[in-house]
Amino acid sequence: MKFFTRSLLVILTFSSMAHLVTAQTVEQGTWMIGGSAGFSSTKVKNVPASTNLDLSPKLGLFIIDDLAVGIGISFKSTSSDGSSNSTFGLGPFARYYLTNPIFVQGGVDLGLEDNSATSISLSLGYSWFIDNTVAIEPAFFFSSVNYDGESSDATVFGLSIGIQAFAGR
Repeated sequence: MKFFTRSLLVILTFSSMAHLVTAQTVEQGTWMIGGSAGFSSTKVKNVPASTNLDLSPKLGLFIIDDLAVGIGISFKSTSSDGSSNSTFGLGPFARYYLTNPIFVQGGVDLGLEDNSATSISLSLGYSWFIDNTVAIEPAFFFSSVNYDGESSDATVFGLSIGIQAFAGR
């Protein structure tokens, strides 16, 4: 319930901030180059702590005003109890600006290694344009992860921060 309340508060804040920014569309033909990064550390009583690092560069093209499609690469590293595991993935994504600067983005990340995970994600974010071509982008995300070779799946909720350059805008 606490997570839901905080999430709702941030979404309402993003929505109200949208009225402070001049409404401009991202035009067809604009390239989007950038990505996001995340870091987390988890400690549960009687379970070894884990540290996670996620890097996700992306390249996209706006095929119509406010709608981009592209491809992303993911690098995930997890360390726990003296051991570490790194995985790579690749997959398509699509982004649509509901109202500038608020966007929704969905994508698929296909693991490129044996026993890797495939995930489907959806995010709601805010593009804070520093100038006409660069934006800092906090976003809420939801991912459904399917681990190859295992009977368990995972659902992940979280926050990410990204930076994007918009070439040709």
